[in-house]
Amino acid sequence: LVRIQSDTSIALSQYGEAASPSLPAGAVLAESDVEFANPSSRMFHWTPARGQESFTYLVCFRLLDSLATYNSASAQSNAKFCTRVRVARCKYCMKAGDSLYSIAQDWGTEWLNLWAGNDLLTKPGQTDEKTEVRLGPLLSVSHQDSLVSLATKFSVSVQDILAWNPDLHAQVEQEIDLILFDGQEICVLPGTCIN
Repeated sequence: LVRIQSDTSIALSQYGEAASPSLPAGAVLAESDVEFANPSSRMFHWTPARGQESFTYLVCFRLLDSLATYNSASAQSNAKFCTRVRVARCKYCMKAGDSLYSIAQDWGTEWLNLWAGNDLLTKPGQTDEKTEVRLGPLLSVSHQDSLVSLATKFSVSVQDILAWNPDLHAQVEQEIDLILFDGQEICVLPGTCIN
């Protein structure tokens, strides 16, 4: 008889990785009806929160048998079973109480930009929970680009670009020189004029 338990999670970006001894923030491994069973199953639920976008998470689980020893169906898996979850950049999953206006306020843009960029949202005042909203375009940068040049080009601030791209923000917080790679995609919500 076995039980499934969470093990670790690792947030990966092209700049490195950060390991955690638990599930990603906001993730839940639902309780099982019985402590040990064969077969054993548990539901994993997670709606990523702001600041988790742009990372790929390696979420790992372990099997523990009723004798309290780690067990595995395969000697090569080291009793650890992992799945990759890529949290999309420049997208948002609507929650109860959200509106295009409130999302725009949180992300430093205009609700009209959100509506214009989401052709499936036919009625901006009537959006359903768990609707995926594109926040803006993904920009493919070149090695000649910098945060300052991009901010100037799109009439936004460097702080805005960092807020929209948590992987870049994490690099700057660690005081590591930020290098943009050819073909790297970043989220940019261009400034617009509304009269």
